[in-house]
Amino acid sequence: MKVSFPHVPSAQAVISAIAIAALDTKSVVTQQSSSILKSTNGTVESWLDTGDGLFADESIQAVSLPPHLYGATWLKRKRNEAATVQVTEAADVFLA
Repeated sequence: MKVSFPHVPSAQAVISAIAIAALDTKSVVTQQSSSILKSTNGTVESWLDTGDGLFADESIQAVSLPPHLYGATWLKRKRNEAATVQVTEAADVFLA
């Protein structure tokens, strides 16, 4: 069997391959876990990746990311809007 994921970041390809490799045909899909990030002014997004639009009101995209930020939970907000967030468990937080 050959599995190919052209033009897909390697982390996404690995996750997709793991999902395909599941042998149990009676697998039960679990609910998505709740985010550790909560905000009243912005949208909590999951899986930060290159090409993602970084702001709700502008077309600025992530062109490159350091490895530790791929797959991160992040807040999409208007560019000049103050961010108010609550982190519900221990986490590394990066601000830009």
